[in-house]
Order: sequence, then structure tokens, then C-alpha cells
Amino acid sequence: MEFKPTTKQNRIEVVDALRGFALLGVLLANVPYGNSEAIQTASDPALTFLYHLLIDKKFITIFSMLFGFGFYIQMTRAEEKNISFQPYFVKRMLLLFLIGVIHSFLFWNGDIIMSYAFGGIFLLLIRKLSNKALMILAVVFNVFITGIIFIGNSSLGWSEYSYDFALAAEQPITQSFLRYLEINWITSPWTNFLNDMPLTLAFTFGNMIIGMLLGRIDFFRLPEKLKTLTNWLIGLGLTIGLASSYILHLIFTGALELDIPQLWVPFVIIAGMLLQSLSYISIFLRLYRSERVKKVIGFFNPVGKTALTNYLMQSVFYLLIFFLCLPGLHLFGKITQGETYTLALVLFGLQSLISSLWLRKFPQGPVEFLWKKLSYKNFSHLRLYQKTKNTKVKATLTIAMILLGSFFVHAQDRIASKVMFKSGEESIEGILIRPNMQNNTPAVVFQQGSGPHAFDGYEKEAWGPHKFYIEDVLLEQGYAVLYCNKRGLGNSSGNWRQNDFYGRAKDAYAAITYLKSLEFIDPNRIGISGHSQGGWIAQIVASEHDDIAFVLCLAGPTIGVQAQVDDNDRSRFICEGYTGDKLDKKIEKRKRALVKSANLGKNSGLIGSAKHWYLIHDYTNEEELKALRCPALFLFGEFDINVDPQININLLNTLFDYEIPKNISYKVMPKGNHGFYKVENKCVEWDTATKNGFDPEFQNEIRQWLKEL
Repeated sequence: MEFKPTTKQNRIEVVDALRGFALLGVLLANVPYGNSEAIQTASDPALTFLYHLLIDKKFITIFSMLFGFGFYIQMTRAEEKNISFQPYFVKRMLLLFLIGVIHSFLFWNGDIIMSYAFGGIFLLLIRKLSNKALMILAVVFNVFITGIIFIGNSSLGWSEYSYDFALAAEQPITQSFLRYLEINWITSPWTNFLNDMPLTLAFTFGNMIIGMLLGRIDFFRLPEKLKTLTNWLIGLGLTIGLASSYILHLIFTGALELDIPQLWVPFVIIAGMLLQSLSYISIFLRLYRSERVKKVIGFFNPVGKTALTNYLMQSVFYLLIFFLCLPGLHLFGKITQGETYTLALVLFGLQSLISSLWLRKFPQGPVEFLWKKLSYKNFSHLRLYQKTKNTKVKATLTIAMILLGSFFVHAQDRIASKVMFKSGEESIEGILIRPNMQNNTPAVVFQQGSGPHAFDGYEKEAWGPHKFYIEDVLLEQGYAVLYCNKRGLGNSSGNWRQNDFYGRAKDAYAAITYLKSLEFIDPNRIGISGHSQGGWIAQIVASEHDDIAFVLCLAGPTIGVQAQVDDNDRSRFICEGYTGDKLDKKIEKRKRALVKSANLGKNSGLIGSAKHWYLIHDYTNEEELKALRCPALFLFGEFDINVDPQININLLNTLFDYEIPKNISYKVMPKGNHGFYKVENKCVEWDTATKNGFDPEFQNEIRQWLKEL
């Protein structure tokens, strides 16, 4: 007797719908979001809260349980027909693992398919255990082993990565597909197996076991007979489950720190997550029993029936719509969190429509067809086209995507080119923008602020004051502009997290030296500018070299790093509603955390955020300010939550005994924020601010100052 694939008659319809519902949650959980300050909105905290409370980890848990249920169904059908199931299923899992390898390393390394294939092999070993034994095994893997690994990785230093985490920030914005693949390989959980995969495999395998158990008790076929169980699952999921997700939110947002007395918390969170996922399944099954509701949520069926194809297509969507490595919309970091989720819903609707149209002619998705065709010994039962065995497959599917944005073309003439130059042993990538083809062109080297912001695509990466002052001011005034990728970003070598401010200043001066080597640049009129943290870098360069024409500091602090961070934290906590003793306690807690981070960075060999913080936390710039001899303009925003103007101006006055040298001038832009957008107070979010418009007086101030040089 031959082993045939599942037919339309013996499929469980609600499981298809549930699988489609889970895929929607997976899409919402994974859809790329830039999280740039320039696109933050007032609704972001609420969306983040709802994401952690309702979505994060819940739907991939459901998806994993359904995989275990699918294993049980196939095994049961094989046993009923006295068919040798094990050789078939091993072959099927090996093929699935191969599909996962292709998906993970060529598209998106967040792949879960390889984990399913890996765990599926081990399901064969436990398939004959009793329900009680399976339940115990599920709890052991899902709660205890997963919890222990989580604690070990997060608190005991079990996982040590050899790569810089800045690579993850570079991946969505690199314009080179080869570079994208390189980062994909370096950061892949399977490449870093011991660091990343034990946790995933343990949790996934535990979920598969639960799926097998649900199959054994006819949970999906006869849910009405298990009303008491589903009542309990719904009740526990909506109480303990939601409470656990709330705790998870507190941890992810930094409101709760897991010290030794709280090491029991991860076990509770994992158990609650399982209960919440099971409550979602139970509620969905009950809703599906209503014919009226079934017509609505039946929208999920086509996606669920072609789940593997649609899961893979979601990664294709990410590449073509968000990331920059292939031709596409390149929306990463350009749309808000709310807009990102809205777009994800539109994409899922498109998947449902396409899947529905496809299933009118074909019994399964294209990837499912190939996978099953290679899995079954007898191919005669697998026909892509439904009408007859002898009908040749002649079908094409055209997917039309509506452009959701348009590319902007710069109105003014300019010549932009990528350049490479050496800074010691490192190679630094830059983008040079010329306003014309004339010789003796003055120039500015620009230094961006903190973080892994790669400028490997001028039109795509410029934001806030960078874009406005480069395009609308400096080019207009005849200046060429060179700004560079930090070490390790774009095509620059090295690692920016290993580079302190003096190292960044060395790279910046290497850019100036490079400009001097160009025959069309006036070597006597090269200035340096920096925004935010880049202001410190500009001050160092100008203080160490006497050939700098001028310094332009945009929201660049005159106080040291620790003082600036303390000021920023105080302002941020006040905006969050803290006052009095609660405010003081919050600030002290934050200071203690920063001290711990610096100590961790000092004692750890890992090159991460703690190490970088250790390298820069005690920097003060008083000596650099005293050594400035060239003209320097400091522009501050009145309502800058990051760099308070009064504190920084007071430092200048104190430093020079209230006789600030004539070469140093400053100006506070009324109602300006950190990006020089007009706002009503410090607490206005970036996105709201941008809608109020960029402050034109900021541009006029720079124009006037440059004319007077």
C-alpha cells in the first residue's frame, strides 16, 4: 500500500485557518522596523506594549505546535495503512532542512524551518511514549530547559559572540546583496549554533510535543468535547498569560532588571507564554464553530493551506519592500512603527488573495508541491494541475505590487561619488558630494552622531539636520561635503564599537587629508561639522590640528559624556512623569546601571555596547574647547531633550570665565529639538515634530555664519 498525501476531504479545515492566523502573527512579529528617532511617534510606546503583550513569541509558538500536530496526523495515517512511516518522514525532514538552509542563508536568517526539521527527527524517537510521559517531556523542554538556557545566556555569560552586533544594524541598510549575504552568514543563529540554537531548539521541540498531545486528544477535531479544558486554557491564558507577557514587556523596555532574586521570573514567563498561545488556539476554535464568524476568519484558510510558500514569501517581501540590498521600495527606517504594521496587514491580505486564486487551480502551494513530490515514492498521485493526469502544467501567476512610495529627485545640480581612503590600517568608506565641477571648492567633513548609522547611500540614509543642512545650505553655498561610514559600517573596515572618540577623530582627520589630495578641493578651506556625538569629534579634530578652517557643531555638547547622559536621562524621566523622590530614585538607578555597564565593558573581552560605553563614558572636552583656535559655531535647540542648551552654554561661560573667545559663537534656536524641528516642549516625539516642519532659521543661521568667515 502506498502512502498518499493529504487530500481535500481528509484535511481539518480549522487547522488550516489557524495556521494562516499564526502566519499573520509571525509576519507582524518579524516585519522589519527601523526604529529611527526621526520616525518615532507618540503611539510607539503603546504599539510596543501591545506587541509584547499580544504578539511577541505567541504566534511562532502556535505555528510550532501545529507542526507537531501535523506530524501526529501523518504518523496516524501511516499506522492505519500499515505503512513504514519512519523512512518517509526522515526523508521529508531532510528535504525541509534543505529548504530552510536556502531560505536562511539566501533570504533571511530568522528562519524557523531548519529548527522544525531538526526537531522533527527527534519526534520519531518519542512518538510511542504515553500522554503523561509526553506532557512531562513538554514541560521539561518548554519551561525548565528553555528557562535555564535563557538564564545562562543572559546572566551567566554562556553565549559569547565573536562578531560585532553592529552588523545586525548594518544588514537592512547595506546596498550590496553580497554584503547582505555575508552579514546573514556571520550573524546566523546556525553559524553561531552554541550561542543561539539550544534555546530555540528546546522551546520549539517542546511546542511540537504539545502539538502531538493535542492531536492525540482530538483537540482540533472535537473541541466541543473538551469544553472544560478549553475553558481553563482560555482563563489561564488571559490571566497568567497576559500577566507574564506584561512582565516580559517590562524586561524588554528596561523597567525590570533580572537580578539573582528574580531568576524564577523566566520560568513563569515561558509558562505564561504557552498558556496564552493555547488560549489563542482555544478561542479561535470556538469562534470557528460559528458559521457567521467562520465566513470572516475563513480569510486565513488559503494562507494556511499554502503555509510554507507564504512563510518563505514573507522574507521576499522583507527584501523587496524594506531592505536596501535589492531593487525595491527601501522603506526600512523611513516609515513609522504604526505604518509598518499597517503595511504588514496589507501584505498579508495580498497573500490571502494570491493564495485563494492559486488554490482555485492547484491543490497546494508551489513549494509544498515540490517538497511533497520529492518526499513521496509514488508521484502519480501528485498533480499540480487538478483537471486530469495527462493535462500539461501551463499556468502562470502574476503578482502585481502597488508602489507605496516614490523616490525623490534632488532639484539642484550635484555630483555624488563613493570614495575610499586609509586611516592607519583601516579603510574608511565615504560619500563625497560636489555642488559643481569647479576647482578650488571649499569642503566640509561631516561626523554623524552615536550608534551604528551607516551612510552607505546618501539619498537613502540622510535624515533630519544632515539632509537639510547638506542639501539646502552647504551645497547652495558652494561647499562639497564628505561624510563617512564609521569603522565596520558599510564598506569601512574595523569595528566602531572598539573605537573611542580619539579614534573617530583620527578617522575624521584622515578624511580631511584625503580631501586635500583632490585637485579640485581648496585645501585651505576645509571645515568639520558634527551632529550630536559628532560634535565632540569635530571639537577634538579642530583642537589637534591647526589646518581646520572652521567647526560647525549641531546640537553638539560642550559638557562631557557622563554629564550629557545624566542630563538626557533626567529630561526623559521628567517627560515620563517622574517627579520628586521617584525622579531622584529613577536617576540613581540609571546611574548605577551605567556604572555596571562600564565595569562590564572594562572586564569583558566582548566588543558590544558595554565595551563601547566603557571606552567613551569618562570623556570630557574642556581641554579641546580651550584649544579651539579656528572659528566655531555651536547651534542648540531650545527644547533639545538630549543636549540642554542652557547647561552647555553655562559650561562655556564657566570654562572661559565668562569671556568666551571671539572665534567661538553660539545660538539657541527657539523651539528647536535635537534635529532642529520646531516643537512646543522637550517631550514632543520626533515624528510629531517633523510634521511641524524643519526650522528655516537654523539654515539661515548657518548661511549667515558661513558668509562672514
